[in-house]
Amino acid sequence: MIQARKKMPRQARAILQALAAAALLTILAGTGILNPIDYTASDALYQQREAADGKIVLLGIDQQALEAYGPYNQWGRDIMAQGLEPLNRSEEDRPAVIGIDILFAGETELSADTGFAEAAAASGNVVTACLAQFGRPLLGDEEGGYVLGASSVLGLEDSYEALRSVTGQGHINAMLDTDGILRHHLLRITLPDGSQIPSLALACASAYEESRNGPGLELPAVSPRGFWYLPFCGNAGDFEEISIAKVLSGEISASYFSGKIVLIGPYAPGLQDSYVTAMDHASPMYGVEYHANAIQALLWGNYKTELGDGIQLALLFGILLAGIACFRGRPVWISTLLWILLCGGWLLLGKWLYGRGWVVHVLWVPVGITILYGGC
Repeated sequence: MIQARKKMPRQARAILQALAAAALLTILAGTGILNPIDYTASDALYQQREAADGKIVLLGIDQQALEAYGPYNQWGRDIMAQGLEPLNRSEEDRPAVIGIDILFAGETELSADTGFAEAAAASGNVVTACLAQFGRPLLGDEEGGYVLGASSVLGLEDSYEALRSVTGQGHINAMLDTDGILRHHLLRITLPDGSQIPSLALACASAYEESRNGPGLELPAVSPRGFWYLPFCGNAGDFEEISIAKVLSGEISASYFSGKIVLIGPYAPGLQDSYVTAMDHASPMYGVEYHANAIQALLWGNYKTELGDGIQLALLFGILLAGIACFRGRPVWISTLLWILLCGGWLLLGKWLYGRGWVVHVLWVPVGITILYGGC
């Protein structure tokens, strides 16, 4: 009986120490301090190249086009009109939808503006870009002062009126994560008047489905801010790209684009429209390629949902407690084997969950288990 009384405080201390260690490591993960390396590891584990189905073709304003027609900032809108006309010349062979990843805000030369709008109107399959300006507005409070409101759309750069009235619209906002990597896609933007504008990718994918008389898209679940985690299928250069110069010169037949989604956009380094994405941190991707990835994911219905941090923190706490129980009092070789199994098992579980539509933090569990292993 006396021995039992002596053991109880020691057991209680062990339990409290285990709870404290698990809680401390869980709080550490919850602060976000692990996020930079965790995001990098998650990108490497989750994002995998997969062959697209050939429905999307990029018409690039690339180096060949710049050499043929001069610097892009000197192009008139008549050049874009000349690009649309052969694509839509035949009713039977025209593309299902043409998305233009270029902002045509404001009026320029009247004849060029009018010609471009007429070329777009003649086909009825063109989606043009708009760009939202986000910020936190100043709101008046009850005491006559001002406070910052929630982040929202403060303004919108849109196509000039003649073009906007005859085309569909899609926003081209690409919102980077805190580490400067593009991982998410903003499905829609909500304007101050409550109306919504789809992304260029959503507008093009929806138009494509309508052209096929399909059942329509099943849209992904989005975060409270309207984002969804984008599973990239291609890296920079993976989607088929054809210089717009080849269409303008007649070198390639417009029938090649029949029934496809054609995306027109910058495809040269000097045009400064590229992003580092979750697919490859070393090879920036042109904006038009990013939109192509989003369109492909929408057409496939290949959606991933990020498991809430609250659930993952609770799960992490439980796994850390189990890890302490596994390591305590064990020989080194057994603890090492258990450490390998716990860390490796979590990575395999994360990959398995991703294949079934769930995204979890890759490194939270391995880092926590490793710290416990080192301290036992």
